[in-house]
Amino acid sequence: MKKQTRKNSWSLLLTIALTLSGCLPQSKDDLLQATLLSYAQQIRWGSPLEAARFLDPALPDLQPTQFQISRMGNYTVTAYRELGGRQLADGRYSQNVEIRMTNKFSAGQRTVIDKQNWRYDEASHTWLLTTGLPY
Repeated sequence: MKKQTRKNSWSLLLTIALTLSGCLPQSKDDLLQATLLSYAQQIRWGSPLEAARFLDPALPDLQPTQFQISRMGNYTVTAYRELGGRQLADGRYSQNVEIRMTNKFSAGQRTVIDKQNWRYDEASHTWLLTTGLPY
């Protein structure tokens, strides 16, 4: 488990480092695509702590509790499919994602439609999730 978390952390750090170093284009759209890809990887790999780093810190109610993080670890994501997204008039980005997951203990399956809203923070030049984690 630690090895997987380390792998996820390195993936996120690499994306951020490449973006900050100028190796990746830095337009808002490019940053959005890099953010969405990195976030999707964290959800797919079952890394709720890493995924929580994308949450808007200005919205403390979105931060998962320790119990919620523990509960999220009970699921394995089996599919992450983007259903479409669009830029909103106020500059935010909205997308819907179908996430299929299996409970590791009961083998029960469920599907969640995650309605994500992202806002661009000019001060930090990052996209932040304003709708919480999909668990």
